[in-house]
Amino acid sequence: MGLKAGAAGVALALALGTGIAVVPSATAEEAPCAGEFAALEVATANATYTSRRAGIDQQGLLDKIYAAELKVEQGKPVDAVAKIADYDGKVETLELSGKMTSDADLHYLADVVISCIRSLP
Repeated sequence: MGLKAGAAGVALALALGTGIAVVPSATAEEAPCAGEFAALEVATANATYTSRRAGIDQQGLLDKIYAAELKVEQGKPVDAVAKIADYDGKVETLELSGKMTSDADLHYLADVVISCIRSLP
């Protein structure tokens, strides 16, 4: 797991500065939704965390993404969606409390990941 930015993930991550672009999710070598997960991971890692627990907050969000990736790999899409929904809720809490800001729309990227997961066979 970790920042697995394949070509699709890199393309999407590069697009974050000027806008969001949705790219195909996986090649023959990548796990399902790898590009979407990579874009969310990169955007989360690049967000600004301002609390005394900044490192813990950031790692907690990344751990939620990694857990969702694992659930996809295990064939448990419902659990994966729940993990990303938890991530999205935590992002909202951190943003509303002024503990986090991001140039990327993390909520949109989370929705893209959820849509990809739901599209899996």
